[in-house]
Amino acid sequence: MPLVLFVLGIWMNAKTSAWQEDIAVTQMVDSYFDGVMSHASSTESDVFYKTALARSRSLFFHLAELDRKREFINVLRFISEVEPDLLRSSPFEQDPQAAPYHINLNHSDLSSSDIEIMSIDSLDFSSSNFERTNFYEFSCDDCSFDSSSFRNASFVSTSFSGSDLSNADFKGSNISNAYLEGAKLEFAIWSNGIVCAKGSIGTCD
Repeated sequence: MPLVLFVLGIWMNAKTSAWQEDIAVTQMVDSYFDGVMSHASSTESDVFYKTALARSRSLFFHLAELDRKREFINVLRFISEVEPDLLRSSPFEQDPQAAPYHINLNHSDLSSSDIEIMSIDSLDFSSSNFERTNFYEFSCDDCSFDSSSFRNASFVSTSFSGSDLSNADFKGSNISNAYLEGAKLEFAIWSNGIVCAKGSIGTCD
């Protein structure tokens, strides 16, 4: 009997901890949404941008630390609709001075997620993990996914037009269903395991 009570106590503590985390994350995200929307109505556009940028970076960092992928994606969708300039960078940007003016989401882990109904552009998602992720009605044109993994991912109504997909891994995915006009594909690993040739653009040569 004492053992049963001990195990039950551990289970209850775990459930309580998870419940408390859910509440904390919900409050954190809601506070972010309210803050960004209130700043969006401000006439001080430069102040708004810098404030929103700082808050967005902090929120993405904390959500990634807590492995809250669903909330991470919801915030990304919110920004893409309300203030997309926060996300925009050039996938071929060479100027280090440009980095402080956008959110860098490289090395993100959004594996086994559903990324749906979202349209963004010029986002830096290089070296990220999208393995077993489902993309539906998703567009990320002129984005950077250099060295990202899309193993066993599913693409439906997805566009990566003009994006940098070099060195990406698409093994086991249906990447051929995606719209890839102008996409950089050199040295990417295709769904059948072959490596795309140097200079591949739009198709895996």
